[in-house]
Amino acid sequence: MKKYHLYLDESESQNKDRTEVSFCLAGIIVEESKMEALENKLINLKESIWSATHCNPKEIILHEMDVRKVQKRNKRVLETIDPLFHCFKARKYSRILYDGISDIIKESDCKIIGASVHRQKLDNHFKKTLVTTDHLIVFQIILENFCHFLDSVNGIGEVYYESQNFTTDGKIRKHYNQIKSNGSMFINAVTMQKHLKEIEFPNKQDNNPGLQVADFVPNNFARNHLCLPHHEFNIYNVLRKQRYNGNIEKRERFGVKYMP
Repeated sequence: MKKYHLYLDESESQNKDRTEVSFCLAGIIVEESKMEALENKLINLKESIWSATHCNPKEIILHEMDVRKVQKRNKRVLETIDPLFHCFKARKYSRILYDGISDIIKESDCKIIGASVHRQKLDNHFKKTLVTTDHLIVFQIILENFCHFLDSVNGIGEVYYESQNFTTDGKIRKHYNQIKSNGSMFINAVTMQKHLKEIEFPNKQDNNPGLQVADFVPNNFARNHLCLPHHEFNIYNVLRKQRYNGNIEKRERFGVKYMP
């Protein structure tokens, strides 16, 4: 059986008056045999941006939030960001970065998978005393669709989620094991356990290439869920096309699902 990795990241977005909030968990599915090529492409991208500096480009850890903060050119905020990221004040380097991430996703044949919750709409459907956590809602959908994908390719999969802290990692692992043990709404526990293997929590300092690419995924859908305009530099159109479609052209169901 072929082995696949699912790299996940989360993002929250809100409208200008903060009356609407979305929470999105999403990322990329990559065949394990393609990970070395993906990593090399990411190193080449870093070198195309930072080769003229005195640092080792491959040791730089990409983080989209820092890129976005720099692009706003706020002097007080810039003081809090690694000076190596200040190059993204220039449109040239922002374009290189986002074009490069797009190319990596396409050339590595990444499948995009995720789920997003609109909190205010959820509150309109269910009383807060009835609702489980945002994370468990989206995580169940994602693991269900990841399992659907793995079954379609006769594969097994591991999940990678950037470590936050001991307590939060423990809660996420508990959710993972709970879903894997009990199954989901549509996929039974036996199938889940056949295809889903371990969940890992690499630290940011581990410089994990899959997690760095996945870091550029969820905010695009969190913003789209609220009908917010996309940033000038973004990869949304590429992500839309790369969503897993369930082999029946249902990307809105099997790729990135919006709820409720």
